[in-house]
Amino acid sequence: MDIRLLTKFLVLAFLSLCTTSATGTSSSPSIIPSTTTSLPSTTISKELTTIVLIGPTGSGKSSLANVLLGESPLCQNCTFPVCSQGLHSCTKETLMAGGPWLGENDLVQVVDTPGFGDSDNEDSELVDEMMTVLNKDVGSANLILLLIKGTETRLGRELQQMIREMRALFGEQMWNNLVIGVSFWSFKSDVVDYRKNICKWSPGICRDEEWFSKSMLNILQEKFTMKYDLPFVFLDSWAKHPMNINDEEQKEKFNIESKKLWLLAKEAKPFNFMTVNDVLEENHVLHKRNAELEDMIKNDIAELKKVTQKHESSDNDFQLKLKQFNRKLTNAESKMSKDISKVEEGVSDLKEANENHEAGSKKSDIKDKELLEMFAKLNSSTTSSTNMISNDFQLKFKQFDTKLTNVESKMSKD
Repeated sequence: MDIRLLTKFLVLAFLSLCTTSATGTSSSPSIIPSTTTSLPSTTISKELTTIVLIGPTGSGKSSLANVLLGESPLCQNCTFPVCSQGLHSCTKETLMAGGPWLGENDLVQVVDTPGFGDSDNEDSELVDEMMTVLNKDVGSANLILLLIKGTETRLGRELQQMIREMRALFGEQMWNNLVIGVSFWSFKSDVVDYRKNICKWSPGICRDEEWFSKSMLNILQEKFTMKYDLPFVFLDSWAKHPMNINDEEQKEKFNIESKKLWLLAKEAKPFNFMTVNDVLEENHVLHKRNAELEDMIKNDIAELKKVTQKHESSDNDFQLKLKQFNRKLTNAESKMSKDISKVEEGVSDLKEANENHEAGSKKSDIKDKELLEMFAKLNSSTTSSTNMISNDFQLKFKQFDTKLTNVESKMSKD
């Protein structure tokens, strides 16, 4: 073990013993430089803000985990081992450590997990080990930081599979505590200037933080049918490398993004990890609820069909009555037309008789009187017939209007 880390461990152990001797109990959280799965869960405080790093092999999880505890991304004898072995993951077990956030005042617990998509094809074993540690030793986390490389312009098959397994293992509530971390995203001044100039002069091929966040979020929402607006943080652990430590622009940007991550972690409600059996039980409950909902939907559809058929039956009755009324109305109009024709013929005969009367002015007064009486009777008959037809039509129209109102009221109630 490195002399520096050994000294740090001994000092902390001594302080812990002093506190225990003075109070009988130890109330301060244990800050251990390196806590592996072989140590009991009591060495990790449940009160610390906890961030779990998950991601594919080579995304820089271990380097970032060291930086979050105030160490260099490529330090010797780091809290979390860092190596460069291509597609082979150095982290073969879930490791955790507590310490000061960025080496300063606030305390944080960082959990480093094995990389998914390891070329050794050990994903199943690594997932089982990770779930056991997260459930038994870690218990809960404020944030799950899914770390992906900023050089990735699409969601690869292995990364998609990893997210599916995460959702299957952690459940749908995972999205509430998930933050997308982007690594290998340089904030060197020349790189930043290049991105700005591209976005200014060629917006169509702009590749800045806003573009990456929107593009990746759209892919995630499309691939996993979720509508969560996931937060993104751009954390280049190399900004904390000694060769970049004096680069003020990198330092400022890293401070902004790391502060964003810290605030998200402090504000988040802790997420409880489940075992595989817990997940299976939750899936069983969800399947049962889905079956109940399907039954409810089927019943609602059946009731809706009944109501629809009832409305269709009422509508058919209404259409039949409307046809009957139209038929009666047509007959009444035909009868009225015939009666009007008769009246017009009578009037024509009367005019002709009147003309004949005027031509035969030498006829007797008795004939004139009879002619006048006949004219009066004909006029009275015409008026009576017209009134009768009109009244009959009005009565039938009023009856139909009443029936129509009743039908509409019945349909509205149904």
